[in-house]
Amino acid sequence: MLTEMKAYAHLKPGQDGTKRLLDKYGKTLLCVRYRFDKTRGVKLKTVKIIVDEKPLDKPQFKDDDLVPVHVAYN
Repeated sequence: MLTEMKAYAHLKPGQDGTKRLLDKYGKTLLCVRYRFDKTRGVKLKTVKIIVDEKPLDKPQFKDDDLVPVHVAYN
C-alpha cells in the first residue's frame, strides 16, 4: 500500500509540519513523511518513531580489526 504512494515531503523533527508530533513523541520521533494516495484521493501523514533502545551485546569490531575509513578531501 505505502510503496504505491508517492512521498512528497520527508521532514526531520523540528521542521515546520512536525512540531505537534515532536511535542507528542519527543526524542523518539525520527521523521515525518507526507504522502499522497492517488487511488483514494487522500493525503497521509506518517511518522517513524523509536520503540525500543538497548545497548549492543558486543562491540561491532575487535581492537585489532582492519576497518574501512572514508576520508573526504578537497
